Amino acid sequence: MSNFEERLLSALKQDMISRSEEDTMAVRTPVTRGPRWRRGYGLAAAAAGVAAVAAATVTISGGIGGAAFAVTSDPDGDVGVRIDDFRDAEGLE
Repeated sequence: MSNFEERLLSALKQDMISRSEEDTMAVRTPVTRGPRWRRGYGLAAAAAGVAAVAAATVTISGGIGGAAFAVTSDPDGDVGVRIDDFRDAEGLE
């Protein structure tokens, strides 16, 4: 090897030794997570949000069990019947 290569190899070895010494001197702190009750509150808040959205959707859409039919009467005496779902046949009669 040439003189340059020997100096380069020596400098590289010295750098690796100093890096390993720095790693052993470094203090590593463990990663801690928040208390479990925080996660519980987060899950409860998410569940409450989902329930609120579901309740709002049901309220806006007119409820869960709407009428299966609609009966309208026109001013000229005609009666119109619109059937949306084939249930509650007794109520339609």
